[in-house]
Amino acid sequence: MTNYLRDSVSILNISNPANPTFVSEIVNNAGTIRLDGASGIVKDGNYLYVASNVSDAIQIIDVTNPATPTPT
Repeated sequence: MTNYLRDSVSILNISNPANPTFVSEIVNNAGTIRLDGASGIVKDGNYLYVASNVSDAIQIIDVTNPATPTPT
């Protein structure tokens, strides 16, 4: 899930849809992680593709291990 104002992506475990749980979060880091104004997300395999309006960028995040998401 993206958060436009927090400039972040939160990873949730939804294996039990009635009780989703927080796993981890990755937050904008000026110059390194381009999530400023994160506004849309698509998952394909082990990768998240995050559109960021303010950064004017697509940030790719490897979520092979959801507890430690890694920008690529």
